[in-house]
Amino acid sequence: MDTQLVGIEIIDTKDINVVIETLKTYVYPKTFIGISGQMGAGKTTLISQLLKDQNVVVASPTFSLHNAYFAFGLTIIHVDLYRLESADEIDSSGFWDLFTDQKSIILAEWIERISMDDVPLDWNLLLLKIQLQSDNQRCYSLFSYRLK
Repeated sequence: MDTQLVGIEIIDTKDINVVIETLKTYVYPKTFIGISGQMGAGKTTLISQLLKDQNVVVASPTFSLHNAYFAFGLTIIHVDLYRLESADEIDSSGFWDLFTDQKSIILAEWIERISMDDVPLDWNLLLLKIQLQSDNQRCYSLFSYRLK
C-alpha cells in the first residue's frame, strides 16, 4: 500500500497543538486514523487533547475495547487494540463492525494489531506514529494511505 508523509514534527509535549491542529484537518466521516507508539508514548493523551475543545472527557478504552463520543458533529470511536493479540480475537471483538457507522471517525491505538490493508476501501486511512525522544519530546509522523 502506497503511503505519503503528510507531516512530521519533533515537538515537546507542551507544544502538542501543532499535531492536534493537523489532525483536525482530517476529522470527517469515514476516516480511520491508526495510532502507533510504545507504552507511555501519549496515544490516549493525544486523543484527549484532540477532543478537549469539544468538551469531551476521554477515558482509556483498554478494557472496554472502544468508547464512543460525539464531537465535531460526528461519532468519534476511540479504540484500544492492546489486549487483542490475534486476528481471531480482533474478528470476534466486533472491531470490524465499527466501520458500519458511515458518519464516524475511528481513532485506533495499538494499530500494529491489525493490517492497514484490512480497513474498508471506502474509508480514508491515515497512520500517526509517535516515537519517544529524549527529554520528554515526541516525534509525530502522520502518513496518508488513502484519502478520498
